[in-house]
Formats: sequence, C-alpha cells, structure tokens
Amino acid sequence: MAADWTQLPPELVESISKKLKIYADYLRFRGVCHSWQACVPENPSAPASSAAMADAPPIPAQPITPRVL
Repeated sequence: MAADWTQLPPELVESISKKLKIYADYLRFRGVCHSWQACVPENPSAPASSAAMADAPPIPAQPITPRVL
C-alpha cells in the first residue's frame, strides 16, 4: 500500500520546506496538496506558524539567472 503523504504532520512539512533553497522547488512543494499548502506560507520569508524561519537563508523572489560577461 502506498503512503499517504498528505497526512504528514504539519510541523514536519514546515520543517522540510525550510530546507528548500530554490524558489521553484519551494513553489512545487507547496503545490503537492492542499494540506501542505496550508502548512507552508506563500512567501518563504514569512513564518508558517509561531516558529519563525529565522534559521533559513533568504530565498529570492525570482530565480537568479546566471549571466556571462
């Protein structure tokens, strides 16, 4: 039987989201299901609950595009 990932504890989902360093991955993570979206703020710098994301590095609002000079 397959695991029901939607039933992960909210604290675990929030903790995992703090580890994501690429904004696109963060957005995909939020899009997995409604329960995950509810656990993770739309803005990665905003706290999802009373636990602030102070430990997490800032995530740029847009992906950084490498430039060749």
